[in-house]
Order: sequence, then C-alpha cells, then structure tokens
Amino acid sequence: NLDFALGDQSTGPLNLTNLSVGTHQLTASVTDSLGLPGNAFVTFTIVANAPPTVLITSPPNGGSAAAGTSVNLVATANDPEDGNLTAAVVWTSDLDGVLGAGPGGSLTLTNLSVGAHQLTASVIDSLGLPGNAFVTFTIVANAPPTVLITSPPNGGSATAGTPVDLVATANDAEDGNLTAFVIWTSDLDGVLGAGPGGSLTLTNLSIGAHQLTASVTDSLGLAGNASVTFTIPEPAAAASSVAALAVVFALAAVRKARTRTDALRT
Repeated sequence: NLDFALGDQSTGPLNLTNLSVGTHQLTASVTDSLGLPGNAFVTFTIVANAPPTVLITSPPNGGSAAAGTSVNLVATANDPEDGNLTAAVVWTSDLDGVLGAGPGGSLTLTNLSVGAHQLTASVIDSLGLPGNAFVTFTIVANAPPTVLITSPPNGGSATAGTPVDLVATANDAEDGNLTAFVIWTSDLDGVLGAGPGGSLTLTNLSIGAHQLTASVTDSLGLAGNASVTFTIPEPAAAASSVAALAVVFALAAVRKARTRTDALRT
C-alpha cells in the first residue's frame, strides 16, 4: 500500500532492501486460470536506520596534558539496530591523522603532537551509517623544573670544618613540588647527596672555591638546576705558617748572599 507493486515470484521469493520507511500492508495475490483471484496480507513496519551513538568518556573536552605523558582515549558506541559497536570504534586526530582502534574502544597514547587536537571517535553500522563524537584536547610542551637555592649565598664563604647549610626548592609545572628529589653536587667534591626537604648540612667541604649545584629531574626526564659559588678558604693558621716560612727562607737567602759577598772580599 506504500510502494505498490513489488514484483512477482516467477524466479523465486522476493528479497527487498528498498522498502519505504513506514507501515506497510504487504499483500500476496494470485489469479487462477479462470480469473478468480486470491490473496493474503500482513502488516510490516520499516523504521528509519538510526546512526550509531558514540560517547567519549576520556579525555575530558577542553583538557590538556604535557607532551610525553599518557593520554587515555575511551569511547563507547551503540546502535539501535546493531547493538554495541564499541569494539569497532576508530580514533583520529586533526593533527596526527588516524590514531587507531583499541580493545573496548580505548587507546593509551604517549606520542600525541604538541598542539590543540580535535580527537574524534567514529564507528559505522552494518548499513554504512556513521556515528561519531569529538573532544578538543591540548598537548603542551613539557617545561623543565625550576630550582631555587636559598642557602648558601652566592659568593659566600665559610671556615673549613664549620657547618654549611645547602637548601633548595624545586617545582615543576606538570609534577608539582619536587623539592624532596633535589640532589646536590660540587665541582670539587662531586656528588654531595640528597637531604630531606632538599637540604643538606655539611662540615666536610674541601678547601677551595666550589660551584654548588642543586639538580632535579621531572617524571619525563627533563632536568632543572641552579648553582652558586661558595668558598672554603685556607685556615688562617696555615696561611700564617706559610707566610712565616716564606720570611725565614727569605732571611736565610739574604744571609747566604752576604756570606758569599764577604768571602769574595777577603
């Protein structure tokens, strides 16, 4: 009653894919050799093929992550006719192209390019009708940690054997407070160690001018550091002894020279 004549069964049963959307009264009719007709009918409804519905649960729309960190892409897909199509979801990025398809509609990636992405989860039902959803997500360049030395003062000095406080703080845009992971080194004494709260107190720094460096590395391997110069001078007593010895040697040299001169005169 909607599509009128559909055909005959002269070559077998009819298989149709083009019945109009709507409720049909499908009638099968036949006429015998004397022109007497017979028929039967059924009602049958063709519903419009609805596209699959895709829902992205991760990452959040408008979110961001540092380059190199794991980003979880998770989506579900359902179709009124085909049911659950989550396993067929394919992910794409307008920056990186096709990202792939993962088990259960999910992928975990660490190599998304730096920039603002439109991440799209797509699926196609058995009749070729697509469905998709997208979110915007930004990958920012990983910034190095910032290290600040608060002690000792740059250019300062201390007497050999006295305590020297090494204190630093470290913060990272992505990882937060990294102070507990600060390591101290000296260009004279090598690795000095790591202390609670980024601090050390040392009494055994070698005599000389040190470049003291506080360093830290973030979770992606990017390092940050800061340095100060600090001097442990020669002890005053040792310096006086050296000066006294120099005077003794100088006087001895003068006396020796005079002795030679007197010998020549005689």
